[in-house]
Amino acid sequence: MKVIAGIVLYNPQKERLMENINAISSQVESVFCIDNASDNKYEIGQIISRYSNVSVKYNSENKGIAAALNQLLKYAMDNNATYLLTLDQDSVVSDKYVHDILDFYISDNVALIGPNILDRNDKSGVMLENKNIRCVNDCITSGTMMNVQICKKIGWFDEKMFIDYVDFEYCYRVVDKGYKIIKNNNVVLSHQLGDGKIVRLLGKNIMVANHSPIRHFYLIRNLVYLVKKYPMRTVIFMRRIFKEFILIIFYELNKREKLKACIKGMYKGLFMR
Repeated sequence: MKVIAGIVLYNPQKERLMENINAISSQVESVFCIDNASDNKYEIGQIISRYSNVSVKYNSENKGIAAALNQLLKYAMDNNATYLLTLDQDSVVSDKYVHDILDFYISDNVALIGPNILDRNDKSGVMLENKNIRCVNDCITSGTMMNVQICKKIGWFDEKMFIDYVDFEYCYRVVDKGYKIIKNNNVVLSHQLGDGKIVRLLGKNIMVANHSPIRHFYLIRNLVYLVKKYPMRTVIFMRRIFKEFILIIFYELNKREKLKACIKGMYKGLFMR
């Protein structure tokens, strides 16, 4: 079994990137990084030059997370990898992460295997799940093992989306084609979602990421796009749009600019094809 790790970079924080690569490089055959036109390429190069099995491709422009993920997936295919482990630049895995996340019987139709996500903003760990291993309908890309042979059949990430819900859109195609997504809650990935905090909403713990206005633009634009692309899931997407507006109004900072960005995103999403 050959496992390759892929990391998408965009102006990464030096210390966190070093921590990330230190944690994963000894667990996989190689680490391939895609840099989306960062301003600190020199620092990135300095870090990567310290490792014999880590390489980087510098993109001349930022074409978004979906395009970078496609570059990682193509690299894994070209190098005959069994699994591609996708990581965000600030995600740090445990010492035996690769071994542990694959440490159960995996049937032939499992396309994606994701971890239990511990957001660094969640100091108490209240949002961690307790169930061991279960089938899910979606997972984030960071920390997820992609079965490369199955992903050849699923196809590429949707580059129209640029960022936000890129991973979920891919998951919908996985499920629609009859493959499974497994969440291994025995394995925890340390990850950070924006400048977040946990709030109680309708009796549930909810993470408020407090994203920038431009991120809210993409969140709403892409959700509207998904309504058109997957009409059978319209209720799910509309609930998420409603939730975004509620969280901004009641819990986030810079409300006016973010609401304006959301409205613009709704308009732009209507014309995405």
